[in-house]
Amino acid sequence: LWIDLLCIIQDDADNWSNEASMIEAIFSQAHLVIGATASANCNEGFLRPPAKPLRIDSKVLSGKPLTMYARKAEPHDDYSRRFRTQDLPLFQRAWW
Repeated sequence: LWIDLLCIIQDDADNWSNEASMIEAIFSQAHLVIGATASANCNEGFLRPPAKPLRIDSKVLSGKPLTMYARKAEPHDDYSRRFRTQDLPLFQRAWW
């Protein structure tokens, strides 16, 4: 596990230069890369809260009450349509 904000001392130019020189080696060996592109700092997450579920009260054929919950599914490309990629915090980093 390699976390940019934890593995590179952000305010130390020498450390940053040394660690940044290894970025290609780190990412080229990765099986999965997760980038919290819209997070401005390490205190912000990358998962959005799910949409509030809609409660649907109904009855089955026998008349017994039935409560169902449903959520609107967001399309996978919804994220990219809401943000201008070049303006996202992660893409402002020099190594990117």
